[in-house]
Amino acid sequence: GAPRATGAPRGPGLGPRLYVGGGGLRGGSMMAAHEVEQIARIQYAATHQRGAYHEDYYALALASKSGGQRPGLFAPAVLRDTQAEGANGAAESGLSQRGAAVSYVALDGLGKIAYSSITKPKPMLEIPPREGEGISVDAEDVGGDEDEVRPLEQEPMLAARQLIEDGHNLLLDIDDITRILETPPAPADGGAMLRGRRDKMLDMLIASMRLPPPGASLAEHLPPASTPADRVLARVGAVHKGRSLLVGALKRFPPTATAACSLTVAACRNLGPLLGSRRGKCPAATQLALACASCVTSMGVSDRPMLVACLAAMNPRGLWAKESAGGDSAPPPPGEVLMLALLACGTNVTGDAASAPAWLGAMERFVAALAQLPAPGAPKRVFEAALISAEGTAAEALKALAARATW
Repeated sequence: GAPRATGAPRGPGLGPRLYVGGGGLRGGSMMAAHEVEQIARIQYAATHQRGAYHEDYYALALASKSGGQRPGLFAPAVLRDTQAEGANGAAESGLSQRGAAVSYVALDGLGKIAYSSITKPKPMLEIPPREGEGISVDAEDVGGDEDEVRPLEQEPMLAARQLIEDGHNLLLDIDDITRILETPPAPADGGAMLRGRRDKMLDMLIASMRLPPPGASLAEHLPPASTPADRVLARVGAVHKGRSLLVGALKRFPPTATAACSLTVAACRNLGPLLGSRRGKCPAATQLALACASCVTSMGVSDRPMLVACLAAMNPRGLWAKESAGGDSAPPPPGEVLMLALLACGTNVTGDAASAPAWLGAMERFVAALAQLPAPGAPKRVFEAALISAEGTAAEALKALAARATW
């Protein structure tokens, strides 16, 4: 509506207090409207120095999602230099090498408290170890005792949370590159350099989880070679934000990418902890299962050796709750969606003479894992899906297990 005037006293040369449409103050008894606007512009310039993409990211993202954003505006003008920022952060925090001292953020004056970040943790209470209790020198020592006393900066879960934070930062940088590539005009090289940088970031994310490199053999995807990767994945998957990281990584990979296949094999290997019945009400676990199932479906056409690796690595222990494992009426856990999608691809593999022997060998390994489950075992729908592509010894073992099941 039109500006309305209040009964405030007027000073020399100053207008009345103006409220525009019942909103914020535009003028006052001590300052004119243009003076207020000038001060507001000074404050805005002091706090908005990095462009609209950084300062108003959430508003622009909402406008872009709803379709009300002009094309090309929701994209960064300059990409963030992650290597330089990582080096500066390591120099400031004293984390230039493993085991280096961590510099804690001190309490400053002026009534301000600077909170420490996830990369510079500050323990709430330092308790020295008692006599006879050692402190692990390396938090990644696989032979160390889980109950061994460690400083905070050497705790494995802290390292996992740092990995999760760094991973989400990488995903944001990957999204920035994608938006630049989708925004006209295209770079001079057609975007080849940016695509290479994006692929390198995705490979860095997979390498940080210690997953097997591209072209790894089947033995590297199975225990004991996969134990270090399983430890990292178990700690990342134990946190909701970590499961969201895995979902975000799979969505940004092409379905046939080797790294996406390696991550899917790792999810099959840790089916119970990541996608078991405990995660039945977790949206991130459901999304992760669907993303892995989509990747498995793509493998059935383009990468059958990795599909065989998924079946050989499939570990159903902990997938179903004991009280509802054998019943088809209970809601299936998220991991069962992945398992059924994998078994549904079996007919494509058994029809290929080159891949059929490896699939049947992996099926025997899978049946042996099903036999080790406590009663009542796997539900009937899993046996029916497995019998479609099982032959010989594996088929006979499945029929024997089904006969002993208490559905």
